[in-house]
Amino acid sequence: MKKTKTRYTRAQLERLTTLQLRDICFKEKIVKGIANMLDRDAFINAILTFRGANEDFLIKKYNPNGYDRLKTFIKSNLGEELVPKKSIANPAKLTVYKSLAIEPRDEYKVLTNEKDLAETNVLLVDENYSLCGIFHLLQNDNETGTLNLCMSAEMKIEVTNNKNYRLLYFTPDASEYLFDIYSGKNVNIRRINYYQVSLPNLEVRELEISRETLAIDFGTSNTTAGIYLSAESSNHFSQHDILNGRLKINDINYVMFENIASEQKEWVELLPTVVGVENCGNPSDVKFQYGYEVIRHDNLTGGNDLSSTFYEVKRWVNSFEDKEEVSDHKGNIAYVARGEIIANYIGYVIKHAEQQFKCRFKHLHISSPVKLKKQFIEMFKKILPTADKRSGNDVTLKVSDDGALQDKAKVSAGGVSQGKEKLPEGKVEPSHAALLDKTILPGYTFEEKDALDEGVAVLYNTIAGQIDRGTFDDGNLYKALIIDCGGGTTDLSSCIFAIEENRLNYQIEVNTTYENGDTNFGGNNLTYRVMQYLKILITNYYLTMNQPINYSHVMEILIGDVYRYLDDHGKDALYEKLEQKYEDCESFLPTKYNQYLNKSNKEYMRVRANYHTLWRLADEIKQRFFEDVGLMQLNLSKAKLHSLTGFKLSVLTGEALEYVYKIPDVKLTLPEISGLIKGDIYYIIKKFLEDLYLDDKLHEFTIIKMTGQSCRIDLFRDSIKEFIPGRQIEFRQKENHILDLKLSCLNGVLKYLHAKKTGMIHAIIENSAPITPYSICAFTHKNEKEMLLTSSEAMTQSSGFISKHRGTQSMIFYLEDGDGEIQISYVYLNDQSGYSDTTYETIRVDYGSYIKQDDVDTIENDEVKFFVYATADNWGFNVLPIMRTSEGLKIGTKKYFPFENEQWELNFFDGEK
Repeated sequence: MKKTKTRYTRAQLERLTTLQLRDICFKEKIVKGIANMLDRDAFINAILTFRGANEDFLIKKYNPNGYDRLKTFIKSNLGEELVPKKSIANPAKLTVYKSLAIEPRDEYKVLTNEKDLAETNVLLVDENYSLCGIFHLLQNDNETGTLNLCMSAEMKIEVTNNKNYRLLYFTPDASEYLFDIYSGKNVNIRRINYYQVSLPNLEVRELEISRETLAIDFGTSNTTAGIYLSAESSNHFSQHDILNGRLKINDINYVMFENIASEQKEWVELLPTVVGVENCGNPSDVKFQYGYEVIRHDNLTGGNDLSSTFYEVKRWVNSFEDKEEVSDHKGNIAYVARGEIIANYIGYVIKHAEQQFKCRFKHLHISSPVKLKKQFIEMFKKILPTADKRSGNDVTLKVSDDGALQDKAKVSAGGVSQGKEKLPEGKVEPSHAALLDKTILPGYTFEEKDALDEGVAVLYNTIAGQIDRGTFDDGNLYKALIIDCGGGTTDLSSCIFAIEENRLNYQIEVNTTYENGDTNFGGNNLTYRVMQYLKILITNYYLTMNQPINYSHVMEILIGDVYRYLDDHGKDALYEKLEQKYEDCESFLPTKYNQYLNKSNKEYMRVRANYHTLWRLADEIKQRFFEDVGLMQLNLSKAKLHSLTGFKLSVLTGEALEYVYKIPDVKLTLPEISGLIKGDIYYIIKKFLEDLYLDDKLHEFTIIKMTGQSCRIDLFRDSIKEFIPGRQIEFRQKENHILDLKLSCLNGVLKYLHAKKTGMIHAIIENSAPITPYSICAFTHKNEKEMLLTSSEAMTQSSGFISKHRGTQSMIFYLEDGDGEIQISYVYLNDQSGYSDTTYETIRVDYGSYIKQDDVDTIENDEVKFFVYATADNWGFNVLPIMRTSEGLKIGTKKYFPFENEQWELNFFDGEK
C-alpha cells in the first residue's frame, strides 16, 4: 500500500505543546521548524505550510446566514468563466443523502491536472446560478490527478425545478474569498472567476430504514460491525457503492473505519474500543473521541495530556450507572455516567455504519459473553433509545440543543410523519441525544430471542462452513470446545451440536455450557508483560549505556524450561524475577502515576505519560512480532513504529523528573518475546484443560476451536499440544488469520440471522446452566467458614445459607477463585425496616427452587438466615434474608451481587502498574 504523507489540521496542532510541535517538525523534516528558534504559533504555521491539511478555509459547518450571504453574492458577482488548461471531469451521477456526509471513500472523483483546485470550495448551482449546495475538494493521495468531491453531513442541499445543475470550481484565492463571505467577514465585494462543469444527474434522497440487522461485536480491545446484504434489500442501498464494489450483495459487508493513526490511513474492519474526551467545557454536552482518533492523539502528545482516556469499557456492564470524572486537554472537569460513554461509543459505530451503507438502522444485534448475555442486553436497552413497544411503531425523537424533547414522529415504510402526541418525559438521556448530534434519534430494537452469545456465534460460523462445504455427517453428534481469548478476558465453553438435513431445511440443535473463564487474562496481559520487559531494558540502557541485557538476565531461566518450571513451581515463581526487576525500575523510570496524585500536576502528567508511552510501544511491538511473518528482531532506535512519534520519557535524577529524548538502542527478538509470554499462555491453557485431561475427557471433543485476537499467537496452539498431542485443532494459519479470528464471532451472527431469515435452517439453541469457577463463603460468629456456593457446579444446583442473630446489621460474604484464594468481599446491609411478613407458601412461589421448606421451618425466634443462591441467567449471586420473630416469618430485601467487579478485576489503566 502506498504510504501517504501525514497531514495536520490547525485544530489538532493547537492541542499540542511547544515541545510536541517541535517534535513534529523533526519527524516531518520541516527545515524551517528545525533551523530556527520558533515560538508556538510559528511552529504551527510552519507545519501547516508544509504538512497542513489545508482545511482551514473549507466550508463545512452549515450556517443559514452564511448560506444566504453566499447565495446572494454569487447571483451578481460571478466573473468570467475560466477555461481549464486540461479538462475537469465530474462524476456522471451524484447522489446526496440527507443528513449524511459525502466522504472520500464514497469515490465521487473529480479528475483534473489543475493543481490549484486541490482542497478548495465547490458550489452547486442550477441553470440560473441559484445556490443549491456547498461542496469541497480533498486531495486523493493515492491517485495522481484525482480529487474527491465531499460535503459535510450538516450542509444544506436544495433541489430546484431547474434540473440543469453544474458545479463551480475556484482557485484557492477565490475559494478563501468565498469562505470569508460565508463567515461574515468584512471584505471588499469583487467579482470572482470560476471553472464550470455540468452535473448531468443529481439525486437527493431521504434515508430509508433498513430491514437488515446491524450486528456489532463489542469487544474489550476492538469492536467490529457489519450487515448481511440480501438481494431483496439491495434496492434500498446505494447503487453507486454497489457499482464501485464497496457493497457486496448476498454477502457479509463489514463496517470500515479509517485508521488515521497509521501512516497509510487505510480503512480497516477493527475499531479500538477506547474513548477519549475531546472537550468537556460544557458539562451537559461532553464531546468524545473514539478508536483511532484517540490513538492518533495519544501518539502526537505522547500521552502527556490532561484529557481522560477510557479503555476496557466493556467491563462496565455491572456498573454502567456509576459516574466517571472526565477532563479535557484544557483541564475542564465534568461527570459522566459510564453508560453514557458506552452509548456514545456504540452510537459512533452505528453512525459509521449508516454513513457507509446510506440508511438508518433500527434492528441491532450486540453480541456478549454467554455468562453476561442478559446483563448486556438489559444494559443496552437502558442506555440506547428503544422503539415504542406500546404502539408497536418505530419512533424517532426530535431533540433541541438543550436536550428538550420535541414532538414525537412515527416512522413507517413511506417515511417520517410528524405526530402531535407529546412524550410524558421532558428530557432524554444525554447519551441518547448524543447519538445523532441531538437531531433525530431512532428507536432501536434489540435481538433477544435469536441473540447469540459470543461462543455460540463462533461455533455457528464453523457449522455454516460445514454446511457450505457439505462436510458434516447427517444427524451425527459433534462436541466442541471453544477457547475465546480476547483483549481482556478468556472464556471456555463446550458445545454439543448436530446437523440434520431434511427436504425443507437444515435442522440444527446446539447445547452450550460455559465451563470456565478468567476475567483477568487476555491480550492486555501479554502487552503488559512486554511493557515490563521494555521498562527493564530501557532503564538498563539509560543507566549503563554500554551493557545490554537480554531475556536470560531478566527472567534468569532458559526459554525452553518455561513449561517445566511452571509445572514444578507455579506461575508466580516463574515471573518473580521479572516482577522484582520491574519494581526496582520505578525509582528511575516511574510509571505508577496514581502514586503521584499528591505531587504537582506536572509530575503526575509526566509519570502518566511514561506509562502510556511504554504501553503503546509494547502493544505495537507485540503486534509487529506476531503479525509480520518473518520478523525476528526489532531495534528500537531503527524501527519505524508509530508509538515512537515524539518519543520522550521522564526519568528521576535525584528528586526531579527530567526528559530524555534519545530512543534507546535496545534490541528485541521474537524468541525473547515468545519466551516472555509463553508462561502466561501455558498457565491459562493448563488452568482450563488440565482437569479435563486428567479425567480423560479431552478425547470426547471432535473440535477444539480457538478464537479471539490473542489466539493468533502460535504459543496457544503449542500449549494445547501439551495436553492433546496430535489432535486437529481448528487454528489454521491463513493470509488474514488475525482478522479471521476477530471476525469469526461477527460472521457467525450474520450467517445465523440470514439463515434464519431465509428459512435455510431451523435452529434450537439451548444454554445449559453455566459452571461457576467461584465459591461464596461467609464466617460464623466463631469465625468458622461456611461454604454457601461451591465452584465447579452448575449455578442452578448450588445454594446455601448462614444463620445469624436478627440484630446483625451487616453481613459479609467472600468470593474465592478456583485456587481457593479470597478475591473480594461483599457487604449486605441488613435493614430491618425493609422486612415484611411472609409464609413459606409465599416464599415457595418465587424461591422454591433455592430455599427448602425444612431450612425455613427450622429458623428459630431472633434468628435470621441469609440464603444465598445463583440463577442461570445472571453471572452473580443473590442474598435473601428470612428471619423469625414472635413466632412469625419475615422476609427481607433481595440483593444481587455480580461475581466480577472492579474491586478485584485486574485493571492495567488504574495508575498502579
